Amino acid sequence: MTTIYLHIGMPKTGTTCLQKALFNNRDKFLENGYLYPMSGIKHNAKEIVNRYCHNTLAHCLMGLEDKDNTLSMSIWEELKTEIDFINPKNVIISAEAFTSFEIFYQPETLAKIKDLLKEYEIKVVIYLRKQDDFLESSYCYMVKLGACSVGKSYLMNINISLTIIKY
Repeated sequence: MTTIYLHIGMPKTGTTCLQKALFNNRDKFLENGYLYPMSGIKHNAKEIVNRYCHNTLAHCLMGLEDKDNTLSMSIWEELKTEIDFINPKNVIISAEAFTSFEIFYQPETLAKIKDLLKEYEIKVVIYLRKQDDFLESSYCYMVKLGACSVGKSYLMNINISLTIIKY
């Protein structure tokens, strides 16, 4: 029986780096019995976070559609066809979008994933990060994107608060 490792990658835990490595080394992984499927990956995505991962699978569970309204649950059928055709011992599916509250934390969603992948053994993999490191990394990312900017005195308060949390 094929085992599916469902990596639900929390943000700011190195998920994109892991996904890029899995994507770029698909052949090597497959030689060792691990399929990183092409189904569910947006190869032409502008954002790097969507170019190497299976967020499309998660978006289908939310009922989201792309600009052309072509996204549907058939992507899950495509995934199963790819798995069955290649017949690997293991499959790795990775998407940060699975950590969305609207998706993974809903009992009906978990039941849907279980039903969609009932032919396979499923193991959920998640990486966690200390909360203070997560907050600092998230903030730096938002500043880099230009999504937030604050004065220096506010930054000093954040650093002090983080130091207190760490100890």
